Amino acid sequence: MLFELAFSGRSIRLERIINNFQGNKHRIQICLNYLINKGYVDLKNTGDSRIFLINQKGRQRILKYNIKDLKIKKTKEWDNKWRLIIFDIPEKEKSKRNMLTRKLKNMGFICLQKSVFVHPYRCFKEVNFLRNVYGITKYVKIFTLENTDDAKSFLCKYYKINHEN
Repeated sequence: MLFELAFSGRSIRLERIINNFQGNKHRIQICLNYLINKGYVDLKNTGDSRIFLINQKGRQRILKYNIKDLKIKKTKEWDNKWRLIIFDIPEKEKSKRNMLTRKLKNMGFICLQKSVFVHPYRCFKEVNFLRNVYGITKYVKIFTLENTDDAKSFLCKYYKINHEN
């Protein structure tokens, strides 16, 4: 019997993967049944093959793990620019606002005001990923600042960045 796992319009033939488990096919079947029972995967029988489709709930679970490991890479040399995140998320989206705030702090942002965060390194991809996953893109703005005058010495001291002038 042929097995396929479909995700984002792609399918992966599990036949080779299963054969590489050297006699542990039963364990794979247990795992696939677990994913179906939890509601992360839908099973589709098509003649002589079975297709396991990762559904919306499964995609959300995958993204949750991606968020957990999300970090901002510190570059060897600082580019003298600050990344400013400003948001105004409505009260009805309070849980999403709280998740974003916790994650920004976890990723090393400092809070300048309740909904204003700053970071010294490139982070557009990471913040954009969070905006998309949480469904708050229209409420969150990302800016890159070059001239921070008064704040520069404070921010450089906080992030332990050597700066000139």
